[in-house]
Amino acid sequence: MKRIKRILLLMMIALMPGFAYAANGSISVSASNTVMLGNTVTVTVKLSSGTAIGSWEMDLNYDKSYLQLTKSGAESGGTRMANSVTSGIKSKSYTFTFKTLKTGTTKVSVGSYLAYDFNTMSQISLTSSAKSISIKTKEQIEATYSDNANLSSLSVEGYELTPAFNKDTLEYNLDVENDIEKVTIKASKADGNATVAGDGEVELAEGPNKFEIVVTAQKGNNKKYVLNINRKELDPIKVKVGSYDYNIVRKVADLPVVSSYTNSTITYEDKEVPVLTSDITGYTLIGLKDEDGNVSLHIYKDGNIKEKYVELNGSDKVISPTKLKKASRFSSLTIIDIKDLGVQGYALNKKSKTAIIYAVDVKTGKSTYYQYNLKDGSFMLYDDELLEHSNNQITNYRYVMGGLIGVILLLVCVLIFKGKKDKGPKDYKKVEVEDDEEEIEEKEDDLDITANVELSRKEKKDILKETKRKAKEEKKAEKELQKDDFDF
Repeated sequence: MKRIKRILLLMMIALMPGFAYAANGSISVSASNTVMLGNTVTVTVKLSSGTAIGSWEMDLNYDKSYLQLTKSGAESGGTRMANSVTSGIKSKSYTFTFKTLKTGTTKVSVGSYLAYDFNTMSQISLTSSAKSISIKTKEQIEATYSDNANLSSLSVEGYELTPAFNKDTLEYNLDVENDIEKVTIKASKADGNATVAGDGEVELAEGPNKFEIVVTAQKGNNKKYVLNINRKELDPIKVKVGSYDYNIVRKVADLPVVSSYTNSTITYEDKEVPVLTSDITGYTLIGLKDEDGNVSLHIYKDGNIKEKYVELNGSDKVISPTKLKKASRFSSLTIIDIKDLGVQGYALNKKSKTAIIYAVDVKTGKSTYYQYNLKDGSFMLYDDELLEHSNNQITNYRYVMGGLIGVILLLVCVLIFKGKKDKGPKDYKKVEVEDDEEEIEEKEDDLDITANVELSRKEKKDILKETKRKAKEEKKAEKELQKDDFDF
């Protein structure tokens, strides 16, 4: 009886005007926790309610010293959000873009908010939250980055690794049966901000397979874990080429694809081995796998495995370098590294940017010389005609220069001869001053006139002697000057 009375009372209250229950709603503000100074940050405001919303009004509040509004999703284009709808909605979102102006922590919030129930037109009871945004410089942000590049676990689904996993152990091994073609590598990072590459499903070739799982920390440093998975081969054939040990590839699917070659087989040590052959080049290529699982092709000839086979792809040609033919017009023989193959070539010197190599065109079978770019690996047909033309031009230039030098030397000789003729014969021996009586008397007369005094015979002789000495020095100086002019 009491229960029935309680139900009737609740029904009466619900039907009475002014006693309708107000709906509840919320306003959330979301954005990045940390933003770099000078970058933009997007702020999202979301109005939500359990009942249909008919109209609303909200204002976005922020500190203008920290943030500058650059884009608004509000109806007015500013920070006021107000609207009504013809049919009720349960949520409405707005986005705002701000440019960060200075470092520090600021808040974005919603104030002066109202919302009304679409059905009852009653006001919805709302709660609102604020969002704190930390603005930092690049250096400040990077200082907070984690350098943890460890794995927390590493496994191959369905198998156990050797040794057991340890975050500081970087290499692991696993053997699987020959019929296992795929496995799944699982790797978990120790830090949530780090990234992992190299995990997931991988295919296995026969023999050794090497996989690298790289963990990159938030700070940028990385750590490499190596997983060696050996898929057991059926009757492996081991060979040694040079100083390296290999296993011969036993399945056609494991051979690399190369142009103009077709699949075939040979018998090696009484076992059938897949090979690639070409009637154009005349080569037979056999596949070899190293201890890391890398497969390379080698030329097989007369029952022997020879040098590695390499192809160079150009715009219209595919060539394979081979041994040089004797060519006396070239010099400076050197060994060029092309895709880990030591190729004979001719280069001007160690600093040369290009070299001349000998190669076979795998599409035509024609062998000739090519000019190979040591920097970018490009190549072009070597043009003998162009070289001869250049050499002829250089020879012609040499003839012209020789003629010009001859003319210059002839002009110099003519000028020297003319200079000798103008100045007369030169005598570089010591010149003696003639001391005849006529000269003495003349000098004595000049002396008498200029001195205007009576002198004794001895005094006259002394003065004459000094005069002769000065004359000799003057003539000697004059001849030295003439000699210097001739030498020039």
